[in-house]
Amino acid sequence: SALNYANVYPAIPTNYNTCSCDLCLFEGTEVVMADSSKRKIKDIKVGDKVASYDFSKKEYVIKPVKRVINTGEQKVFKIKVSNKTSILATANHKWFVRKNKSKDVLVVTTLDLIDNLKSNEARGYNYDKFRIACAGNYVSFNDDNTSDFITEEEAYILGIYIAEGHMYGNGIFISQYKQHVSNKIRNTLEKTDFKWKEYSNGFYVSYLFAQHDLFMSSGRGAENKRIPTEMFTQPLPILKALRDGLMDGDGSVAKPTESNNATREFFYSCSNQLESDFRYLSFLVGKHGITYSNIRSGFGSDRLQHTVHCHENSKSYTGFMGIDSIEEAEVVPTYDIEVEDTHAFILADSGVITHNCEDKDNTNEIYYSNKQIQGSPIDFYKQFGALSFESLPADLGRLTKLFTVSGKFFAQTTDFTIPLEFR
Repeated sequence: SALNYANVYPAIPTNYNTCSCDLCLFEGTEVVMADSSKRKIKDIKVGDKVASYDFSKKEYVIKPVKRVINTGEQKVFKIKVSNKTSILATANHKWFVRKNKSKDVLVVTTLDLIDNLKSNEARGYNYDKFRIACAGNYVSFNDDNTSDFITEEEAYILGIYIAEGHMYGNGIFISQYKQHVSNKIRNTLEKTDFKWKEYSNGFYVSYLFAQHDLFMSSGRGAENKRIPTEMFTQPLPILKALRDGLMDGDGSVAKPTESNNATREFFYSCSNQLESDFRYLSFLVGKHGITYSNIRSGFGSDRLQHTVHCHENSKSYTGFMGIDSIEEAEVVPTYDIEVEDTHAFILADSGVITHNCEDKDNTNEIYYSNKQIQGSPIDFYKQFGALSFESLPADLGRLTKLFTVSGKFFAQTTDFTIPLEFR
């Protein structure tokens, strides 16, 4: 971009900002990929395909990533949305919103969200309060009916093991006292190749054969359980079977009532990762969760327990949802991506559909090339001279960082660390 710069502080490495775009998110923000996996924005590569939404056609689409931009360390705001999740974004990051009584979709910044929130609080009503776009009716694109990786029966057993099982000897033990669930586990195990035996308080599966490593990768101990990442890319029937197992293991269902005609589901876990994974799994099968957390006494100690409340037909979380609060947060490493055509991508944790960086005037050869291109009109190196060269040669690599050590100034490239001096 035309304004490449670096704020250099003594002994503190500062990332080189290769783009004037400051529409960015915390580097650990997870994005929904085309195969339904979730990936940190910093780990996405050019050419990767992400799940997107076309607001003009009103449909979910798959789109390639045109650019990945490391925007350095920036001050961010913590945006809390009404499904109880949070997003860390910069002041100028853009969002798709609409006002309460309007059907028009607007593109606004985080600062606009803050102003709107404050003005509505000051007036005491929410007539024109912004609601942020979310993938409320999203369902996994992977609509195959079968998988070469795992069967529906194995996925169900995996789910109930994650929720209500533990490692035992060379195998696993699934505790279960509910008769109807025990019947279902037994009938399901009979359709697998697993070697197992039933006891009065559950099932011991001594041999998992090809699925042994998959089961072991789901974590050990209630507070460390997780859904193996490979499972999110499986076809929809596999995802539903996995979720059924989790629900039968540690979930409950509230039937419709006169005051609430929707079926409500509750899943319980003391694992932070499993809580997040279960919400994402529910998102992929079209059920959307809100998490409530509290301290639960018992089992010899007090634990933080998460309750994920899932609702299949909730108007509040389909299309657009409310913003609860926005507050200043810390300075963190940030990234953004540019998505082809739609300029939109979906955040995995919150389900929010966000606008991307669209810096059309960016002609930064430093960013696009593996080696520095001499003579670039916006060549950042022109502000400095290398101590042992008249100018920094093109074959010394692409600039990645500027930093100082003991009062001396250095450029770190993909190939070398080079001492610099001001021209």
